[in-house]
Amino acid sequence: MSSENPSFVETYYVRYHIGKTHPRVLVDAVHAKFPDGEVNTGRLVDEVVDRADCSGIVARVSRKEADLNRPFTDENKSALRHYRGAVYNILHEGHLLDDSLRTIRPFLHIALHGMHDIRNGPDIVLGTRKGRVCDPVICEWLSNLLEQDGYKVAVDRIFPGSSGLEYFRSGVRSKVFTGYGQNYHVVQLELSRELRRNRNIDRTVEMISQIIESFHRQSFEYI
Repeated sequence: MSSENPSFVETYYVRYHIGKTHPRVLVDAVHAKFPDGEVNTGRLVDEVVDRADCSGIVARVSRKEADLNRPFTDENKSALRHYRGAVYNILHEGHLLDDSLRTIRPFLHIALHGMHDIRNGPDIVLGTRKGRVCDPVICEWLSNLLEQDGYKVAVDRIFPGSSGLEYFRSGVRSKVFTGYGQNYHVVQLELSRELRRNRNIDRTVEMISQIIESFHRQSFEYI
């Protein structure tokens, strides 16, 4: 499959897809582009979007040019406007925002990243900034779901999540935006190299797709 999925809208810095079947989940890969890219994270987003029809965002520039996983700076401000604009378009087109730009239903943002294999360590690390970007109920549900499928999971250890993710939930470091609110949940999903190898892509796509489908079946309305 081409990394430039034709179902995606393209800007200079990102390309994005607005999901129809599962509009309340966004999967992104902001370090997909080489040099210094995280192997197969962009491919995973493409294949998950094709399978689950959730929303997706993939970076079109290397983090060496502009790192979308960092807070707003003079160096990445243009890229972050494209990235954050894509998130807004996904929420707006999905009719998931009220007049105050707060999400009206639980929304799950899965930020895919790649880590090295760790001997006797986890297969997957869930980063939530110690609960600041994702409600503990959602994180516990996700951790249990993965462990039931046989994955070794760590939460907020090794990779606790980028501080830049706090913007989406609470508008941290923004003078005018106060965030999409408590219904917006972000999990930085660090995948081992083994899970991203070509021979394991189908299994990993299946795992992420099951997360998406399960999230849409759950009732998290009153967290």
